[in-house]
Amino acid sequence: AAPEYIGNAASSKCRFYCSELQDWQPSKKYTVVWIQWVLCYLTDADIVICLRRCGESLVPGGVVILKENCCQDETFCVDVDDASVTRSLPYWQDLIYQAGLRIVRQTWQEDFPEDIFPVPMLALRPRQR
Repeated sequence: AAPEYIGNAASSKCRFYCSELQDWQPSKKYTVVWIQWVLCYLTDADIVICLRRCGESLVPGGVVILKENCCQDETFCVDVDDASVTRSLPYWQDLIYQAGLRIVRQTWQEDFPEDIFPVPMLALRPRQR
């Protein structure tokens, strides 16, 4: 549905993959890998593997952008209705570290209703670069 949402002209600049995220194998090097509101459906182990693959797929100077809801009062919250897990920022930081990445920039999504989870936007790069 992305081409319909963002328009054909803009979507032609993107590559779309239809695959389970935990099974995605990068086939080339990327400048940007954008992950938004999908990792909440993966296990911690699958998140670490996925993030590690994303980091390994970057060209020098490339970045992984991660946007996910965060809970603030608990380590994590499970939503049994949609089988998702909302993790705290420290929890995400630990998973990112386990994946061999580091946070190079962090900001928060603004103008969201107060009754939903806050959304950090994290720019990640491999630790060894």
